[in-house]
Amino acid sequence: MENDKVESVLRFLIRNFAIKSASSFEDLFKTNESKPKIFRQCYKKFECDYQFYVNRYMALSYIYYSLINIGSSYSSMVFLHESKIFNLNKGKGESNFFIAANEPFGHQVIMQYAKLYEALVDIDALDNDSDIFNKKDKKHATKLLDNDNLKNGYYYLSGLRKKIELSGVLQLRNSIFAHPFKDGEAGSVVFLEYVSNKIFSIFRELCDEKDKQKYDDAENRIRFYCSNYIMSANYDFKGAIRREFRISTKAQSHIKEIYDFMSIIRDEKLLGEEPLLMVDTCKARMELEELLAKL
Repeated sequence: MENDKVESVLRFLIRNFAIKSASSFEDLFKTNESKPKIFRQCYKKFECDYQFYVNRYMALSYIYYSLINIGSSYSSMVFLHESKIFNLNKGKGESNFFIAANEPFGHQVIMQYAKLYEALVDIDALDNDSDIFNKKDKKHATKLLDNDNLKNGYYYLSGLRKKIELSGVLQLRNSIFAHPFKDGEAGSVVFLEYVSNKIFSIFRELCDEKDKQKYDDAENRIRFYCSNYIMSANYDFKGAIRREFRISTKAQSHIKEIYDFMSIIRDEKLLGEEPLLMVDTCKARMELEELLAKL
């Protein structure tokens, strides 16, 4: 019975962690209301055994949903254009990256990949004999990948992390995307052609080896990348009966791999609970009151 109570509190903390901020859930308690001893004990256990994984899970969740939103918007817009539902002014060059659809897609996706790199760990840091990693890198890698299920589910993302590092994503994010000049406060401007070519090169490097030639041969390389690695769009045939024009989007490999690894973290380390990205304070307070009544 005691174990059931502990698990109930832990599930509450995992699910509602987004409300924590720096208050340790203090704001959910009434003024002068003391926390039961079991709640305080569970919170210490949560900090020790679960908080690390909740933080990692939520970081990946933000990136996951951002990529879905970016990819769904882009793939739907391009699909509508290709279906001649509306015309998008492409200018003179079909492959010109800086058109209304491609430019924001490229910039936003690059930023999300940079964040993904930071949210993941270097699997090579698990090698105890390696001296190229600091203590923090080793600690995080060892804690995140502490069993075979987590390691086996991580290999694709580990390879993607290395591709991000080698592709130039981080340099682009830290330099050209962050500053108007390439060499200081009022130096030389960055030419759009350079940025365009750099982003095309980055997306190529992020492709699986089997797709690189297809990427090179694609009429619209950005479209190819989005449709194979982020989100693809097509007719939603379920809506055809009502004579509605509906588009359905479908997650592709990088989105799927992020979600699959999140699922393993959730099942292995978070009691199967889904940490919420946004917590309704009123609902959380009601849930807490019900929980405290059973402790």
